[in-house]
Amino acid sequence: MTDSVNLLLSERLKIERLAKGWSLAQLSEKSQVSRAMISRIERCEVSATASLLAKLADAYGLALADLFAPSGAGTVVSPLRRRREQPVWQDPSSGYCRRAVSISNPSCPLNIVEIDFPAGATVLFDHSGDGGQKQNVWLLEGSLRMSIGKDIYDMCPGDCLTMALDRPLAFHNPGNRSARYAVILWSTTKADALTP
Repeated sequence: MTDSVNLLLSERLKIERLAKGWSLAQLSEKSQVSRAMISRIERCEVSATASLLAKLADAYGLALADLFAPSGAGTVVSPLRRRREQPVWQDPSSGYCRRAVSISNPSCPLNIVEIDFPAGATVLFDHSGDGGQKQNVWLLEGSLRMSIGKDIYDMCPGDCLTMALDRPLAFHNPGNRSARYAVILWSTTKADALTP
């Protein structure tokens, strides 16, 4: 399923860029991702890392989870999303697997994602948004060290951490086994958005 998700991502990124009327150079300037890399991602020649996808999503004013959702006005979303229908994507850099459990829609502006995070893995997200995107990270198994700007939180199973996506984030698994956690994302900039 990862190949089909990479194709979905490449198409979604190009659709977003064209909808804004941006050239590759303009998106490169806004996202701080090289024009050559954006072009290769849009042509599905490479699988972007989670950090690169987050930079592109930030440039578009979207949450990373929004890039994994179907686009288009004619897209019909069922209220039931069976596990076999939930797209799975693997970050080529850290090896973490991301399962899109839900898709946000106008009646429910939440995204729920399940992450399987390998032992010793680290992923950095250089968020510089206005805080309009927020998320909860709920650790289900294993251990997780979260850095939000200069603040560091060591998490145990059952712990839940809430944050705005307006500062650099680092996810690190200091344990010797995989960690599993849920990420619940929402936008506070949409008219129908939930507030914390």
